[in-house]
Amino acid sequence: GRVAGSKAAGDALFVMTAKSSLMQAGANAKALGENGDWDSNILQNTKQLALLIADSGGMIALDAQLEATEPEMADSLASIARGLVSLASFSDEVEPEIAAMLRGVKIDVKDSWLRLSMAVDADAFVSLLKD
Repeated sequence: GRVAGSKAAGDALFVMTAKSSLMQAGANAKALGENGDWDSNILQNTKQLALLIADSGGMIALDAQLEATEPEMADSLASIARGLVSLASFSDEVEPEIAAMLRGVKIDVKDSWLRLSMAVDADAFVSLLKD
């Protein structure tokens, strides 16, 4: 959720705490799009988004969070994400290793927050990146 930030920076987004963070990123989408330049309905309806990639006991943990402007938008985005993950994970055109990883994606919604998370074997992930 949000934690109080300085007035100059607005509210900060708290992603999650990880012992071995490999990468963290976030954006206040509302502040970036105040001039109406976004040509995306999803981004126009997003307040904040964040991504964390971390080492978790030999696994690579990925955690993505999005705060939508309305709970209904978070529910709609979750439905889209679940559909895309399902289509890709059962497609004959997707490599079996990638399909197995996709089946491990967890998609949760609470109020206006959408969260996608997964943990994959680090060696298998690196192997896929090399191919």
